[in-house]
Amino acid sequence: MKTHRPASVVCAKALLHGAALLTVLAIPTASAVMAQDPAATQSAAATQAATVVGRMCPFWDGKESQAQYAKRAGMKDAELTLDLGKGVKMKLILIPAGKFMMGKPADCKIGTPGPCNPQPQHEVTITRPFYMGVTEVTQGQYQQITGTSGGFKRAVNMTPETARKIATGEKVEYTPDPNLPMDFVNWQQIAEALKAASGKLGLTVKLPTEAEWEYAYRAGTTTDFYWGEDASHKVVGQYAWFLGNEKEYGGGVKPVGLKKPNAWGLYDMAGNAIESCADTYVQYPSEPQTDPLQEGRSYGRIIRGGYFGNHPAWCTAWHRKAAPETYQLDVLGKWKGRFSAGGFRVVVPVEDVMKNPPAADRKTATKPTPHEKKEKGQ
Repeated sequence: MKTHRPASVVCAKALLHGAALLTVLAIPTASAVMAQDPAATQSAAATQAATVVGRMCPFWDGKESQAQYAKRAGMKDAELTLDLGKGVKMKLILIPAGKFMMGKPADCKIGTPGPCNPQPQHEVTITRPFYMGVTEVTQGQYQQITGTSGGFKRAVNMTPETARKIATGEKVEYTPDPNLPMDFVNWQQIAEALKAASGKLGLTVKLPTEAEWEYAYRAGTTTDFYWGEDASHKVVGQYAWFLGNEKEYGGGVKPVGLKKPNAWGLYDMAGNAIESCADTYVQYPSEPQTDPLQEGRSYGRIIRGGYFGNHPAWCTAWHRKAAPETYQLDVLGKWKGRFSAGGFRVVVPVEDVMKNPPAADRKTATKPTPHEKKEKGQ
């Protein structure tokens, strides 16, 4: 009688020993494929390799909860809490492996003011599950990771006098707000913060790829927004901070977790602080992609999700913009070297957590977000 190992065991071993597994199965590396055929692309070899890993790790079935998926895939938990020290913690949630259609559909009903160029819709396969930050990285988390405030971030209820001082280069005393998302940080600063976090935690802490970001935003939906089509923008205010409600809380970025999350428990994927991704801004390919990371000559790095002062179209699943790695707008709208309202959220690979559970298994209690408190009637 033939014995079959449980899929969860196979998935776990595939994640932990992916490179060795591909060697045993005699699947050539991308470099080997290219050496055999100079015309072959690296993505072709990556697709072949990822197919095996994807088969080992089950894809999300479209209905199960993340906890159910974690159990089926042989993972310890659907949530991960990272202890950054001094009582500062960061909560992440499991994003299952799966497939989705990335980009703007041809029959999209949402208009876009100004240049957008969303580019063609194409199928993308995410072969490995990953943990993603439930909220954007907050100022308190960033300060604990880096030991700095990252330069001035726009404060809630900033006075005109404070704005004038910042714009003219005068020194302004500022204490980071632990509940506000990071703002006014460029891609290079983010890279330094991620390196510091990785060293502190013994894990790979990184930005999501653009594909991972959109996949997590959609959370299984196929509509323009993760709450539905909303072409008339009647519901957007329940889920996002945008131009229509940005004056609440005094303008500027808002405390994280005040709006409703998406189906996978991620807050502020639309609006609030715009979020950086790992990719450069290049043309989408038309053919299906597997675990893509777009690199090439480009205007800048991908930013996604829109921010508090944007038209709702910026908050869609497909809207993409680019910002040079060193741009910033000061509070009066003048270019100063970094991109205004620039924030980010982190991703931790599941295989890192499985290989190094002591560094990641910090399951001490975290404070619920304001929305979670409201849902529980606290």
